[in-house]
Amino acid sequence: QDSLRAGRAGRLQVERLAEALRRRGCAYQILYYPAHRYGPAWLPLYTTGLATLIREDIPILAHNADAPADITHRRFPLFARWKQTRIAACARVELSGAGGATALLVNTHLSLPAFLTPDLLHIHDRMGEGANQVREAEALTEAAGAVRLEGEAVIVAGDLNSAPGTAVRRACGRAGLRDGFAEAIPASRYRGWTTQALGGRRLHLDHVLVSAGVRPLGIGASHAAGEGRFDGLSDHLPKMLRFGLS
Repeated sequence: QDSLRAGRAGRLQVERLAEALRRRGCAYQILYYPAHRYGPAWLPLYTTGLATLIREDIPILAHNADAPADITHRRFPLFARWKQTRIAACARVELSGAGGATALLVNTHLSLPAFLTPDLLHIHDRMGEGANQVREAEALTEAAGAVRLEGEAVIVAGDLNSAPGTAVRRACGRAGLRDGFAEAIPASRYRGWTTQALGGRRLHLDHVLVSAGVRPLGIGASHAAGEGRFDGLSDHLPKMLRFGLS
């Protein structure tokens, strides 16, 4: 959103991104999901949110961009307003060439492990093991389940701040979500995959999870941290998953 941090440009950063992509021949529809605002509405200092870009020829049937589901775990009511809001940003799209089938796309960004705990000194080892993170993962899957149509394919993507095999990933697994990216590449390559560097240590925190009925086909131009053309452009490396419906 427009804020001092974003340069008071008068429009969303994602709109500027979409404009740059359009100049390169890639046209997308924009769904922006506001999450949190620090400062007054008339002069926000810093705002957060999620955005989903959907190719222009793919019909968007429904979304919750006007009121994204709040999945934040707030431990201290007194400081709840200062806790950065985490959301489940949902969109239902109609898949071309799939006989009118739909898919529910869920974009999210989970919290880090709670800082004010004895685990603070072991935060790298707690990425995905924090009790607050598990609560948010459970809220995420509940939010998706509340709007999912019967038998509908679900794709959950985002920064889960959680490593593979952790409590967060197990919580998602209990909801029927599996790691689509892992299924699309050799296990030996997946084991060494990283998407982000925190405190000089490379971590695998970003994931693409899929439900039953989704068949992973490939990873496109994805590269692990330290590799490829996207390295150094951001603190996170993109993951790309090609999929079909089974």
